[in-house]
Order: sequence, then structure tokens, then C-alpha cells
Amino acid sequence: MDNDIINQPLKILISKVAVKATLLLAVVVGLYGLFLLIIGLPGMFIQEVRMFEVSEVVQESPRFTPAPQGFIPFLAAILLIVGLRTRKLLIAWLGLVTLLLFSALFLFGIEGVVLPAAGFLLVLMIIITITQRNTENTLNVPSQRR
Repeated sequence: MDNDIINQPLKILISKVAVKATLLLAVVVGLYGLFLLIIGLPGMFIQEVRMFEVSEVVQESPRFTPAPQGFIPFLAAILLIVGLRTRKLLIAWLGLVTLLLFSALFLFGIEGVVLPAAGFLLVLMIIITITQRNTENTLNVPSQRR
């Protein structure tokens, strides 16, 4: 008698959908990290001129400055993608834990934007781990029908 709530084909389908969603979200996080590395964060550039001990603002313009912190979400996304594509969940979990820790540490800064995505990735990775573990156990254990 099978005690599973959902059948095997449905588990495989759930696992495939979760893997695809995780890969898509990891690509988005990686692109955000790449954006931070290349383009950066907006800031104001103010040019002052001092004449006769009086400073005067001559020009105020917005500028983007590259943020080296973008390397962490980029690296975490690469680890997630490589881990899922090679079916080595340990590597994928390492990337996710890196992203979660970095997002939690810099919650009110640059990585507060990534925290919801990291939370959703956590849920997806739990689903992937559970379904793949159950699928492997079911495929490796011979049926005990009489």
C-alpha cells in the first residue's frame, strides 16, 4: 500500500516546475547583481566652486557608481544555476544560503531588494529537495507487492 499523498508523475512535474522557476529567479537575481557591478547605484554629483570664501553650487547631476556588493548576488545566482543544472543540490544550497545571509545582513541597504526573491528561492529549493529525495527513494526501493 502506497502512503504517498501525491502520485509519482505529479511529484516529477512539481519538481520540474520548481526547478524551472528557481532557475528563472536565479537568473533575475544574477542580472541584478551584474547591474550593480556594471552600472551601479544612483547618487548625486555636486560640483562646487569656491570664490572669495563663498561656496556656490555650480552643477548638480545624477550619476551611477558601480557597487562591488553586486558580486555576492551574482556569485550566489551562479552557484544556484550550476547546482541545479548539474543536479548537485549541495552547490545550489550553498548559493542560496550565501544569498540569504547577505540579504539579511544588508537588509536596509542594497540587498533589501533581493530578500523577497531569496525567500521565494528558499521555498522553491525546499520543494525541489523534498520532491527529488522522494523520487530517488521511490525509484531505488523495489516494490513490495505480493
